[in-house]
Amino acid sequence: MKPPPFAYAAPTEVGEAVELLAADGARVLAGGQSLVPLMSARREHPAALVDINRLSALATLETNGDVLAGAIVRADRLARDPAVRGRLAVLADAAARVGHPAVRNRGTVGGNVAFADPANNLPVVAIALDAELTVRSAGGERTLAASDFFRAAYTTALEPGELLCAVRFPGLPDGAGSAYYEVSARSRGWGLAGAAAALWLDADGLIAGARVALGGVGDVPVRVDVDALIGTEPGAEAFAAAGATARTAVAEPRADLQASAEHRRHLAGVVVERALRAAGQRAGGRA
Repeated sequence: MKPPPFAYAAPTEVGEAVELLAADGARVLAGGQSLVPLMSARREHPAALVDINRLSALATLETNGDVLAGAIVRADRLARDPAVRGRLAVLADAAARVGHPAVRNRGTVGGNVAFADPANNLPVVAIALDAELTVRSAGGERTLAASDFFRAAYTTALEPGELLCAVRFPGLPDGAGSAYYEVSARSRGWGLAGAAAALWLDADGLIAGARVALGGVGDVPVRVDVDALIGTEPGAEAFAAAGATARTAVAEPRADLQASAEHRRHLAGVVVERALRAAGQRAGGRA
């Protein structure tokens, strides 16, 4: 059976795009790495496609303290940008783990975040860094905290007709180290579990602050409470303890053909420990 016909539009202004999205059944088309496969599988039947690739206002990438990424910034650009890696290595790490080169060259920041696939990388970094998301509709603009954005697997706080325009990833203290670590069933396959970690040290070389978020294990990324790390010496013992904490951070790990719930719970500790280890090596410029 053929899918129903749909309208197609490629606006050049954000205001025009959000007006088009106000129509019932309209969907955003950016990189197409998530939507097009669903359409091919007859699981999505949008009434209209609003192609936002001509919206230059959504293609900006700023690294002035924070990293501000427009919705159509490609994952490959984020992974390769030296200023992003210098400021937030965890963000560049996560972007570099987005699929294979063809996917990274087309997949966008906005699509990776707004699709809310439990296996996606950038939502984990957004939670770890307390990112802010700017969304716009025909009725105006609002800002959402990442902690309020992800509601369930493939479900976000975006209202019908709203367009995710940009994500602001706050910078870390000077000298902080950060990293993203992921385990997948095969090279560059869907992640079974991934962790974003950041830490910074005091004058005595002890951990002054740390942030960790975990993804792929549950339906949404979660923040892991690692306050117990503060005041300790960065090393195997401290990071192993944080990994143990991570195993309890997700009440109901996902189970599917890729991994059982118990295997994902085990991997939660592995990825957190290894992400912290890599962040610790980078802290203070030791990467």
